[in-house]
Amino acid sequence: MAARESQGLQIAVILLVLLVAALGITTYVFYAANDKSKLDAEAANQRAQEEQGRSRTYLAERNELKVMIGHSEETPMDEIQEAFGDDMKTFVADEGAQAPTVQNYRQVPGVMQASVIKLEKQLADSLRANTALRAEKVALENTYQTKLSEAETSRDNALAAQAEAEKKMADDRKSLEAAQAKLQDEKVKLQGTIAQTIDGSKKQVDAANKERDQAMDLVEAFKVSLKEKEPKVGDVPDGRIIWVNQKEDNTWINLGTSDLLRPQMTFSVFEKGEVNIALATVKGKIEVTRVNGSNEAEARILEEDVTNPIMPGDQIFTPIWSPGVAQKFAIVGMIDLDGDGEDDTDDLRNLIQSSGGEVAAWVDAEGNINGELTPEVRYLIDGKTPTEKTAAAVLTAYSQMREMARQNGVELIQVSRLQERMGWQSTERLVRLGRTSRLEELEAEAERERDFKPRRPMSAYDN
Repeated sequence: MAARESQGLQIAVILLVLLVAALGITTYVFYAANDKSKLDAEAANQRAQEEQGRSRTYLAERNELKVMIGHSEETPMDEIQEAFGDDMKTFVADEGAQAPTVQNYRQVPGVMQASVIKLEKQLADSLRANTALRAEKVALENTYQTKLSEAETSRDNALAAQAEAEKKMADDRKSLEAAQAKLQDEKVKLQGTIAQTIDGSKKQVDAANKERDQAMDLVEAFKVSLKEKEPKVGDVPDGRIIWVNQKEDNTWINLGTSDLLRPQMTFSVFEKGEVNIALATVKGKIEVTRVNGSNEAEARILEEDVTNPIMPGDQIFTPIWSPGVAQKFAIVGMIDLDGDGEDDTDDLRNLIQSSGGEVAAWVDAEGNINGELTPEVRYLIDGKTPTEKTAAAVLTAYSQMREMARQNGVELIQVSRLQERMGWQSTERLVRLGRTSRLEELEAEAERERDFKPRRPMSAYDN
């Protein structure tokens, strides 16, 4: 009995030892796994902190880059990409290309430098062309001097021939008178001889005078041609463009009420810095629509070259008006402003008066000269020359007006040249249609055009 109890106790002790050993092993295993989990968690936390640091660095660098290219830190990327595309199209788009070849900001300075070099080359080419034109002008002046010398020589020869013919006629007359005293019986025959001699001498004189007049007409024609190419007194810019709204086709100029500027006055536009208006090329035309103040007015663009648009600083000029001064004009010949074959003298008078000028003299349809042509008149506006079918009174008035202009030193100007230099344009307009044009807008615009009132002279009481 005692042996069995001892054996049972041994078995219990053995089982307890095994249980303790198993518990120790299990505890060690779980403890080791817990240490490994802690180490893994600490490593993962370290990596997360490093990633957060890199993320913060990346965000700071990205925000700094946004500011460097001109945006705020809050600007979204799609807006930045859209602005980048617009900048590339604006500054580095190739001519005729659908999209720019440059795709980053670092290349923009190089592309713009190339554009500057190209523009400088174009400027140099323009300067060379200007030098060639000046040389051509010198050649024309030399030709004029040569022709003038030839005309003067022809005139001197004609005068010498006339003097010689008159001397010969006087000698013949003395000889005939002496022969008449001695030979009374041959009086009839000698008188006939004298008559024939005088008639022949007169024909020679008439021929010489005609040749002289033709030479003088040629000289006058050359003088007129040369004067049209030289700067005229008063041919200086009247003002300048101070701002342009290309979208609305509007401009603002530095003239106003203090200059006696009126609405509906038209001007030609020339390049900034142009000093010789008489030889300059017109780059556009404008019409005053509203006078805003003493030195400011608004105008609409009538005509311009899209390759050389009107820009701030460009100069404006009209030959029929100067700031604060009304220029005087005279009109002669058949005036056809719109090419319809009808005389538009009254329309031209209204146009000059509405633009601040004054018509001092003109010829009406019956050939009457109205007003007086004095040295104060700046130009005699020359229309089409009357033909043989024109009334005699009109022909006479035409010749008289031109002769009065010559005697008073008044310069001739063709009506087409005057229209160009004063910036006048026909009221017919070209309507450009775009993708956003709508029929109802075009019809409304046409209705407003039908209600447009023709230009008329403004009185001193008009605002």
